[in-house]
Amino acid sequence: MEKFEHLGYGERVSNYYAFFTTESNYMVVIYFCVYLFDSYFRGTKPSFQTRLAVTVYITITMLVFWIGIFTAEQDPKQYSAYNWITTLILHLLMPIIMITSFIVTSGHQYINMKQQHKIYLWLIVIYPAIYCIVILIRGHLRYLDFIETGHPPRDTWYPYFFFDYSNGEYGWLIAASAVVFVFGLVFSLQYFYIWINNLMFKRYQTSEHRLYDFYQKILRQLNKKKKS
Repeated sequence: MEKFEHLGYGERVSNYYAFFTTESNYMVVIYFCVYLFDSYFRGTKPSFQTRLAVTVYITITMLVFWIGIFTAEQDPKQYSAYNWITTLILHLLMPIIMITSFIVTSGHQYINMKQQHKIYLWLIVIYPAIYCIVILIRGHLRYLDFIETGHPPRDTWYPYFFFDYSNGEYGWLIAASAVVFVFGLVFSLQYFYIWINNLMFKRYQTSEHRLYDFYQKILRQLNKKKKS
């Protein structure tokens, strides 16, 4: 993007890894690498909570981008053809792949919501919480550097404009609302994907019961023929 063209290598790397998009997509790639390794050498797959966490994070990337960032007037104008391709891969294709993988591999166990509330619900929240704290502190430190030295440029203080609480009179309100919105997504998406998993579990159980009843019926018919 144009706003990063004049930056040095260190600043480019710093800004690149400050994006939740970057981090969540790396998580998806690492997840699939681990999945392939486990399934090939161990015959297992990552735990449900791991799959749930990665799916929630990449879904947030997709929703926040297309709902909040893409609609910002300044961003679409900065995209070249290459930027559009990478944008669609990172914010649409990768999330769809991960979400599809989660749904396909769901339903093998029933998730108890009480147990989820005690431990895993909050463990999955830790990463977004740390991310928000780090990004807000990072942005404020860069803001202080700008006051003293005139560097770095304002549009590189925060990876996302809605975190910039120094932007105008109501900047803090927008930043606070953004944080609340993100955490709302983290919680609600967990409930949504667990609901999908439990729904798939019930369907699988129903199918297994139907198959069991079918086999029992066949066995009874065979026994009758044998006796006759």
